[in-house]
Amino acid sequence: MTLIADAIKQVDKSIEQALGRSPKQIAPLAGHLLDSRGQGVRAKLLLTAASNNEQIHDHAIKAASAIEIFHLATLVHDDVIDDSPIRRGLPSVQSKFGKKHAVICGDYLFGLSLSMVADIYQPYTEFGEKFVKNIRLICLGELQQLSNANNLDLPFFDYLRIINGKTAVLFHVATFGGAIISKYHGNLNERQAKQIGRLGTYFGIIFQILDDCKDYTLDTKTAKKPTNTDIANGVVNLPLIMAMSKDMRLGDKVRAAMATREYGDIVKEVSLLGLTPTMDIAYRYAAKCRVILQEIPHLMAKEFEQLLNTQFSLASKNTEQHVTK
Repeated sequence: MTLIADAIKQVDKSIEQALGRSPKQIAPLAGHLLDSRGQGVRAKLLLTAASNNEQIHDHAIKAASAIEIFHLATLVHDDVIDDSPIRRGLPSVQSKFGKKHAVICGDYLFGLSLSMVADIYQPYTEFGEKFVKNIRLICLGELQQLSNANNLDLPFFDYLRIINGKTAVLFHVATFGGAIISKYHGNLNERQAKQIGRLGTYFGIIFQILDDCKDYTLDTKTAKKPTNTDIANGVVNLPLIMAMSKDMRLGDKVRAAMATREYGDIVKEVSLLGLTPTMDIAYRYAAKCRVILQEIPHLMAKEFEQLLNTQFSLASKNTEQHVTK
């Protein structure tokens, strides 16, 4: 078993213990959340940034657990906003327990994650301050997305600003946090820690771009959440932006589909026109990541490279299948 794989098991146990100590009013909701597990990508990134050849400090385990619980809180709230019935293959908290309970549960998880970060605030003050300050950026990213619902004129760089806030910021906090822990224990220098934080931002942008593609390429069963829903929900994602840049008439077709609530043909057209150029942009950000990987310790860079390749493997296969139909 690799060092990272063993640490992930410790993170899972830490999350189970933290949620298992929830008050009785939250316990049924926390238990439901424990039945579904995500990829743990943010935790893996933090642990990789915090690793050295011999060990991963216990403080990194707690920091990774806090990041994952915070992310879980955002998912609970996202499902309320989207009225989503499914999350990670199970009924969402809001569909099983109701929206009011879901909002309160999400708030509780936010508080829990902050208390875990507070436990290790010293000596990693840079991580704690970054964690707290970037919560507002995540909220603003979500608000920007809501404000641009159905905005088919959304510029590409405004899209990037939105996903940087709602997704990439937490990836940045994860990698930067791991790097700060590693720097404190003498494994990284100041420049390397900052570069690893930048790596997290790029990784988060890639993750969201590939997630945009999944809305067109995966079915609900495979994705373990509703798919083919972004256009219906007014979310202007990158495949749609790229498809409209290829066909100036597509915007009118999308508006017509929104009016009739019939999206099948539009989803197919966006897939054919938009997925390939969207993947090209994701690969450009991957190239930016690999430049940074040349500046950090070899074993750490190797772990990051593996995480990067894992994200692309399934996405590339599914995209190829859809654009060749």
